[in-house]
Amino acid sequence: ALDQNDAVEFTASFSNMEFDVIFADFGPDYQFMDGFDLGKIGLFDQALGGELSLAEPEIKVGVTSSFGIDVSVDIGSIGYTYMAGETELSDELTFEGSNPLAPFVLAGPTNENFRESKKDSVQINYENSSIVELIASAPRSMEFNIGSVLANSSTAANPRVGNFVRSDSKIDIEVDVRLPLIGRAKGFNTRQRVEVDLGSELDGNANPVKTATIILDLENGFPWEVTLEAWFESEDSTRISTLVEKGVFLEGAEINSNGETTGIPGSKSTEFVAEVSKLDDAKFLVIDATIETSGNGDVDVQMLNNYKIGVTLGLIVELDANVNELTSGEEE
Repeated sequence: ALDQNDAVEFTASFSNMEFDVIFADFGPDYQFMDGFDLGKIGLFDQALGGELSLAEPEIKVGVTSSFGIDVSVDIGSIGYTYMAGETELSDELTFEGSNPLAPFVLAGPTNENFRESKKDSVQINYENSSIVELIASAPRSMEFNIGSVLANSSTAANPRVGNFVRSDSKIDIEVDVRLPLIGRAKGFNTRQRVEVDLGSELDGNANPVKTATIILDLENGFPWEVTLEAWFESEDSTRISTLVEKGVFLEGAEINSNGETTGIPGSKSTEFVAEVSKLDDAKFLVIDATIETSGNGDVDVQMLNNYKIGVTLGLIVELDANVNELTSGEEE
């Protein structure tokens, strides 16, 4: 028999336990996860330089939890990389005042509502951070570094007592980078290198096509001008044939003082020649584009859903073939 002054001590362990939900008390500042990162988010990964300015960019960080625990997520830094000429540099986002993500506290569902999940988010924008300068650098990538995730953080307004864990409980951290289509660009240069293998298509085939000239008549309703150059390269990056000579490919539409188009599109006729006979060794197509918004890149322009581009296409083919080979049948 036990009386009121006796004490009982016991130890228990669990193995391969199956459960639906467990109610318990985790206590304050229980370390749920240690430091990790969300990986790199690619943005302007083909950018080479120039100026890019967006009026109100925003990063939204959302946390969803189905644990019956108040969670404190400490996002210690947001780093990014960008190009300065041929050199890749790195920097970190700075904040006006305190970092709104250090920590970011999410109150989990209560024990009475243990089947539910809770979600909350915080916005990083031009009012509380240097995100405008970040976007202006045309970042190739961004990286979010998570310091720690604490359960029942003592930084919460009312640290809770009594928690639960479901068998399917989880924490999701979502990052949404919003780039509104209001802004300007000046000399913003990107380059894309696309792998091709035209040699395998042409090798061994009697191809009578010597050159193919494509003629484009373009009417551009968007308030941006595009300068384009394109060429083919061999395996060792040697330029073997130019597809598009460097020049203005799209003329930007006229804009008014509000950055909206006036309805007068930019017009441009362009032709480019593919020298088919030189493409046996082509392994890459390189497209180099420079974008500048109308108004010499000095005015914020708006991208509206009624803007469009009109295209008229023509094709001229030069043949290099023996007339006798093109004659079908024999004369009697």
